Amino acid sequence: MPPNNNGLAPVVGVILLVSITVLIAVLFFAFTPTLTGQLGETPPTTNLEVEKNDDNIIIVHNGGETLDRDKIEVKGANPENIPDKIQPGDRIQLEPEQ
Repeated sequence: MPPNNNGLAPVVGVILLVSITVLIAVLFFAFTPTLTGQLGETPPTTNLEVEKNDDNIIIVHNGGETLDRDKIEVKGANPENIPDKIQPGDRIQLEPEQ
């Protein structure tokens, strides 16, 4: 009497489906960090306050990360008084452009 192999095909199918699912999950989690790393540099988190005093504009850095002068843009004021590094607690007085 030949052996009965009717139950073997579904077991092999389930094993193949599970192994393919695990392989896809491993590949997804292996490449996800490289994809998110290509988004670029995140901007700094800061708390800035702008005040108007007589004819001057005052920028106060109330907290957060230090800002680099070359990475910020000031419009409507003369940027000569901006230091190279703007740190929490700094008060910068600017003259408006004429």
